[in-house]
Amino acid sequence: MKIPINSLTICWRFSEKFRLICTNKVIFLIFASCLFTVVIACNSGSCPSGAYLIDNSSIPGGARYCEKEGSNGNLIKHGPYTQFYQGGGVARVMRFKNGLLDGKVTIYYSSGKKMAEIETQNGKKLGDWKVWDFTGRLEPASEANSIMRNIESQLVNLQGGQ
Repeated sequence: MKIPINSLTICWRFSEKFRLICTNKVIFLIFASCLFTVVIACNSGSCPSGAYLIDNSSIPGGARYCEKEGSNGNLIKHGPYTQFYQGGGVARVMRFKNGLLDGKVTIYYSSGKKMAEIETQNGKKLGDWKVWDFTGRLEPASEANSIMRNIESQLVNLQGGQ
């Protein structure tokens, strides 16, 4: 998948624990908790205005997403978010608005088949999960919601525990 870039792309490999943030074509290093390779596309066309693309999809289990500075100065997700399996296949696709899930959340099996889907708005789910088994059979809503409780807690963590 190509990432539209209308400005600068910078690639760094760190041997220490850092994270890159790109603001107005200026690169800042921020201490983070893990070692990774990251690609940042400044002013990327795939992110909403004021947000910047963070791409660590080249590492096993990495993600590609947009971040911006929140009202209290912390970094929040804002725009499309795609998380990958260790083998490189897409695991989750969702969208954030000001740090909260907003729009369709789709989760895939490592085989590439759709596992689950739900609509969200302002960090809240709208309706029930739709869940498919490995064969593509849609699960009953009562079973689907119990299956997805663990996934929901992971999604809350992506929103910063909100």
